[in-house]
Amino acid sequence: MKAGSGILLVSPSDEHAVIVEEFALEFGHEFLRLKRFEELLETSYRPNFLLLSHSAAADSGASLSELTQCAKQSMPNVFLTVLAEKELKKEDATFLRKCGANLVLLETELSTTSKLQFAASQILRSSFLPLKPTDLVSGTEVPFTVYHLLPMRKKFLPVIHSGDAVDPVRLERLGSVPEYYIRREDAFAFKTYVDAVSGQNPAATERRCRANYLALSADYLELALLLSDRSEVASYGEGQQLLVRCNKLCEDLLSNIGSYSEAWNVTNQSTVGEFGSLERAPAITTYCGLFGLCLDQQNVAQVMLSALFANVALLLAPPALTSALRSGRTLSKEEDAWMAKVPETSLKLILDRKLSFEEKWRRILLSVNIQGQELEEHRFRSQIQMIQMARTFDERSCVRMGQERTDPRLALGEITKFDHTTAPHQKQFARMLSEKLQHAQLMT
Repeated sequence: MKAGSGILLVSPSDEHAVIVEEFALEFGHEFLRLKRFEELLETSYRPNFLLLSHSAAADSGASLSELTQCAKQSMPNVFLTVLAEKELKKEDATFLRKCGANLVLLETELSTTSKLQFAASQILRSSFLPLKPTDLVSGTEVPFTVYHLLPMRKKFLPVIHSGDAVDPVRLERLGSVPEYYIRREDAFAFKTYVDAVSGQNPAATERRCRANYLALSADYLELALLLSDRSEVASYGEGQQLLVRCNKLCEDLLSNIGSYSEAWNVTNQSTVGEFGSLERAPAITTYCGLFGLCLDQQNVAQVMLSALFANVALLLAPPALTSALRSGRTLSKEEDAWMAKVPETSLKLILDRKLSFEEKWRRILLSVNIQGQELEEHRFRSQIQMIQMARTFDERSCVRMGQERTDPRLALGEITKFDHTTAPHQKQFARMLSEKLQHAQLMT
């Protein structure tokens, strides 16, 4: 099995199998389907992502909660998604989570939403997050395990264990490899470590940028899944804590990216996901912050938070729509209409969880797609244009599989041109941003 790429479905439903296998093929993941739960206990296959259907429980004679608990005991490190037949009562959903379910979906959501695509792609593709040898400081003790990827075997090999000290000899040896990895769940431990060994040199600034960005990405993943989870145990307290942390991480990230001219590369090298997918939200948020700093905007961290959650409703989008966004296919009229409602639906997801999102930032989030005269007259025009420009920059500069990396500075030059191709309502903003970026020496 490929490291970090295995999907296992336990379901007698052929329809489930077709949907999940199609997704696995699109993303290059290995796929195995078992029809009966008893087969799960007999297999030696150890996936990273397991889908357990209620229909498997019905065939076994056991309850779904019993099988969930058994599956988690058999595979304690797997990300376990439970497919429920119908909307669950609060106490039933809560119990499934306590039994080990990481995510609860209705089986109808396999074909009507992109929750599976987001959860599986993030869990599988970002199980390990990249860091550089320069992110480790000689003489310090690391509170996380550092891994080296063996490309031929597609296996992550631990090279420094949690609690080990980084000695000069080991650090020199690590420097022979351009990239190492930590587990996604250790992102906040990495940030804590970086904060403790902080310095004032360029390497320390890059280290802080990466640590903040990885922590923000990890918390955003957790909160995005929580917002769409059918389990009511994922409630106000848990969600509000994550929202507060995301806000604080935006503030911390903002304090670093303005002083590091290569912040684009930190973001580009650390982001998982094709443009148009929900996975790009942390990158767009970072670029929005950098543009806000250049333009001397107020409350930039809060605008970043609006940018972070403006597209969270893509979790609910039909799989064909998010597939089109990833591939660049032209959207149909129905898909365009669906996309137009994304900001409104995103805000509803946040408010349905009763999370604290200030009225001002709600209005910015709701307006991120407006154009023309409506934008010209909007009270928060500059903040909205920051988000729009950040999206455009991410589209031009993101790293795509099989394509040559785009120089982010050249991409900046392209999107800030204010010639005849620039929309009238964007010309003044593009001119001002271009001047500021050149002054800050962030653009060629």
